[in-house]
Amino acid sequence: MNTRLGGKPLERTALLSTDFRFTVVLLAVIIATVFIAARSYSVADEVGKELPQANWMALQGHIDIRSSSATVGTDVPIRITLRNSGPVPMKLHLGSPWSNYSTVLWITNADGSVFKQNANSSLADSLGTERFILKPGESFVLSWNRNAWSGLSNWGYRIDKPGSYTIHVRPHALGFNFSSSLPDSSIAEAKTTIVMKNPNTKQ
Repeated sequence: MNTRLGGKPLERTALLSTDFRFTVVLLAVIIATVFIAARSYSVADEVGKELPQANWMALQGHIDIRSSSATVGTDVPIRITLRNSGPVPMKLHLGSPWSNYSTVLWITNADGSVFKQNANSSLADSLGTERFILKPGESFVLSWNRNAWSGLSNWGYRIDKPGSYTIHVRPHALGFNFSSSLPDSSIAEAKTTIVMKNPNTKQ
C-alpha cells in the first residue's frame, strides 16, 4: 500500500528516518570508542608512549615509622613513598616494597656501622608487578596486599638489641625512560631513626 501524506511516500520517509537514526548511532559509537581508547591510552598506557628522558635524581624516597621507639625483637613497620620531583613523567616498574625492583634498604647502628641482616627476607613479588607512570609532582606509596605498612623483617631485619638505629632507604625502581635502567648509589637516600628498648624499659 503506497499511502501518501503531504505528497511524499510514507515508506520513503520511514526509510530515510531509519537511515538517519542508524547514522547517528554509528557516529555515537565511533566517538565513544575513540574517547575510551584515548582515555585508556592516557591513563593506563602512557606506559606505551615515548616519553622524554627522566633524571634518576628526581625520584625521591621518603620513609615513615609509626613511632620513634619500639620494643626489641618486634617487627618494626615502615611506610615508603616515592615522589617524582622532576619536570617529566617517569615510567616505572615496581615490585613489593622490599623487592630489588622498588627499594634498597639498610640499617646502621648508633656508631654508623652496618647492622647485618638477621632474618629471612620475603621473596614475594621479587620480580615486580606494578608498571605505571609517575607524573611530575606526584607521589606513590609502596604497598603490598593494599597495606602501606611493611615490617622490616621483609627486608631481612629484626633488631634484637637495644639502642638507636637509623633506617636508610634508596629508590631502586626499574625505569624505562631514564639514562640507565636502574639508579645507582648517587641517588639521594631517605632515612629515619628509631630507638629500640628492652621490654621492661619504661616508655
